[in-house]
Amino acid sequence: MEKEVLITINGTHTDPDNITDTVSLKVLGQYFVRGEFTYLIYEEKVDESDGIIKSMIKLHDDCAVVTKRGAVDSSMVYKLGEDTFNHYATPYGVLKMDIHTDEIMIIETEDRIDITIEYYMATKGSRITTCSMEIVVTPL
Repeated sequence: MEKEVLITINGTHTDPDNITDTVSLKVLGQYFVRGEFTYLIYEEKVDESDGIIKSMIKLHDDCAVVTKRGAVDSSMVYKLGEDTFNHYATPYGVLKMDIHTDEIMIIETEDRIDITIEYYMATKGSRITTCSMEIVVTPL
């Protein structure tokens, strides 16, 4: 069954100098389950332009995949306890990075989904940021 939902995403990135940047997003989206996977689909408007980013979050047990297409093209894989190699294409070029996921917690109840992902990003073997992403999904 497909449902219209409110998706709230809060993320923090802390660099090696302990400077923290916070990003928040609240959008309407779609929620559905296919087989063993839970999907969230939503669109983001890019502030500086008229561009749109179409995003999909695919969840399963200890794995989350965040795919973005449009003004940004990326597929970021978060797999508990593992390193994954990812490309993040922006209008300014492609960033290549490793993501190591320390924690994924997905709690689904009848009236909400809470997702927490703790991870760090590294490039060329050096940690560049420690991150936390919290996603809350509620029905409209």
